[in-house]
Amino acid sequence: MSRVIIFGTSEFSKLMRWYVEHDSGRTVVGFAANETHIKENEFYGLPVFSFEKLSSYFHSDEFEVLVTAGYSDMNELRKRIFTECRARGYAIASFVHSTVINRADRIGIGNILLENVRLDPFCCLGDGNILMSDSKIGHEATIGDYNFISGDVRTGGNVSIGDNCFIGMRSTIKDGISIGDKTLIGAATYVSKNSEKDSVIISQDSRVLPAKSSLVMRAARIT
Repeated sequence: MSRVIIFGTSEFSKLMRWYVEHDSGRTVVGFAANETHIKENEFYGLPVFSFEKLSSYFHSDEFEVLVTAGYSDMNELRKRIFTECRARGYAIASFVHSTVINRADRIGIGNILLENVRLDPFCCLGDGNILMSDSKIGHEATIGDYNFISGDVRTGGNVSIGDNCFIGMRSTIKDGISIGDKTLIGAATYVSKNSEKDSVIISQDSRVLPAKSSLVMRAARIT
């Protein structure tokens, strides 16, 4: 489909409009938000539609929804919007920048991959992930669903990352490491130990904090 509606009215939503229009040959016809969160009827020159009423503006086969909800609450908002899109019969768009090197065995739906992302041979990427510029996923790595991988992240080979994780900018994950669901990895962290669900990993010594990731994210105002 050539017509795209972007879910969200954030700076990242604005950025993704630019990428879609300059690097995909598709047209952004507007933005969407949950009706209770719409404050203005226009966002950067385009209309803002009620997400709940999109089918009253367009036939469901005439558009795709690009979900630009970020990592708020460990990516749970993005997961919820995906679920609602499917329930409403809306097609979910992906964006893969033209500079991406893709040698993956599988890429799911609704992923956003920005400049110079590299997916090495035999790796697999689930649904609804956001990989920012210059991130590299090693061979035979497995990435789950609804993760946010910041710019310049590196993973070694045979790494396993669960669902709803946040991986900070310039972090590195050692070969063979397993990262549990909803793990928060701080910026510039070298990860050399496995993590369980809801872990927080910071600093160069791969220290795992006894704290729940979503609470740390809120306390640090990472929203």
